Amino acid sequence: MNCLLLDSSTVNNPISFFEELYDKGHGPKFRKLFFQEDERNCEFPNEINEKKDYIIKRDSWYDDEGNYHQEEEKVIFTEALTTDLLAEFKISKGLLSKHVINLPTPDSVLVFLKDVLGSIDYFSKRADVLEFAVKYPIYIKPLQSLKDFIYSRYGKPYPEILGEIIPISKNGQPAPDVEDQAGKCRAFQWLGDPPYAYTLRLYHELTATRKIIKCENEISFAEVFDNEEHVTARKIRWLPRHGEVDTNKAFLINLFQAMMNNGLIQSVTNRELKEKLIFFFSDRHGNKFKADNFSSSFSQSKKNQSKSTPKKDLIIDDIITKLSQLKEDKLASPQI
Repeated sequence: MNCLLLDSSTVNNPISFFEELYDKGHGPKFRKLFFQEDERNCEFPNEINEKKDYIIKRDSWYDDEGNYHQEEEKVIFTEALTTDLLAEFKISKGLLSKHVINLPTPDSVLVFLKDVLGSIDYFSKRADVLEFAVKYPIYIKPLQSLKDFIYSRYGKPYPEILGEIIPISKNGQPAPDVEDQAGKCRAFQWLGDPPYAYTLRLYHELTATRKIIKCENEISFAEVFDNEEHVTARKIRWLPRHGEVDTNKAFLINLFQAMMNNGLIQSVTNRELKEKLIFFFSDRHGNKFKADNFSSSFSQSKKNQSKSTPKKDLIIDDIITKLSQLKEDKLASPQI
């Protein structure tokens, strides 16, 4: 749902949503709308805490056997804002790619990409000075993520490298099947709801609580868990743990296997897991993981799990506990 009450971007202008959002400063309007209390009469009205930016929504019902239930759900404003911005970011990405493929000549591609990047820079500067953006930094992050997407997908749009950023067919036209020429990979899928709450919690655990990954922002990190097919990915750098020199691939594998084993993300085969991790993550220098080296790390992980008392990883256990807490809070529904 687009709570920002703006029309989504179009194929002719893939970033029109964000242009209007930052030009008119719609952020405060969204926050006001978020905290508008439900007008319907209900036994348990919502609890609104604007100072701490959350709403506790209450609901009650009788099941088929006549038992009465009451449920509470805490909805955080920044999560709602981020969910909407992420949805529009994905729309803009798709529209931008579609527009590029349909352009008739390399020169027109160059003009279009320069125009989009110019608009992104212009509206980024406008948004940077907004009081709302200072309080909620996620508000302007989609623009930087769109810029990163353009650079990672097409390269920096200068004439001398145009032939490298847009595959050209023999007749001089941009190749219509540019997306089909690249490998695709489907992202992971959270099993909990709302999905972005889990993404934010994991992002915080891997960046703020511990320096385990290097990533532009939450928007980029969310692509790892959006359950969509990706043609390209901005590699998330998996950093060495404290006291280690090289990236610990076994730690990366074990974390995702633990999330699967605890019902946090959709389970996949070991082969699929390896493909996804290689696609979305890189070593500390941004270099792609080598499949052979990754296979040996899988073997190491499997060997440990086969032991009668597998070696525990306290960091992974703590992360799983924090993520599982979200699931437990969601399922809590005291009976009266």
